[in-house]
Amino acid sequence: MEYRINGMSPSEFEERLYEEPFTPLRVTLVSGDQVIVDNPRRAVIAGLSLVYAISDNAAARVGKRLKIMSIPNIVLLETIHPGDRRNGRRRR
Repeated sequence: MEYRINGMSPSEFEERLYEEPFTPLRVTLVSGDQVIVDNPRRAVIAGLSLVYAISDNAAARVGKRLKIMSIPNIVLLETIHPGDRRNGRRRR
């Protein structure tokens, strides 16, 4: 399922992020970069930013690196299947 988030407020974004049961999300930025959010415990919304700790293990509570995303620069949220876990720049 896709969620176009033009004009989505941080609180609306937070509702989607912390839905139960959680379904992994692909976050697509204006730049084309994509980030897989596979564990909501590693995500924090602060002001207009989403801070996410990226890890190779979906169950990990600690990430290997941080990705800081401006919520106004997020153009698309998609629910994904658990096997599709590519993080990084979209290839064109």
